[in-house]
Amino acid sequence: MHNIPRLLADLPTACDVGAKKNSKGYKETWIGYKLHIDVASGQIPVACVLTSASVRDSQVAIPLMTMTSARVF
Repeated sequence: MHNIPRLLADLPTACDVGAKKNSKGYKETWIGYKLHIDVASGQIPVACVLTSASVRDSQVAIPLMTMTSARVF
């Protein structure tokens, strides 16, 4: 089983500022954080991780799945 604290420690958690162009060519900016949530049937939250806004969902997928599998039988 993965070491959850180590996986989470590798993720950035500071307030983040960033920008990118959307599909229409307009600049979109953001400041803040992102809350990644794993839910069970019926949209019941099971696990969550708070990261910097620029963290991609794929970077949090394994730690989040590991947390969920430890909590749900």
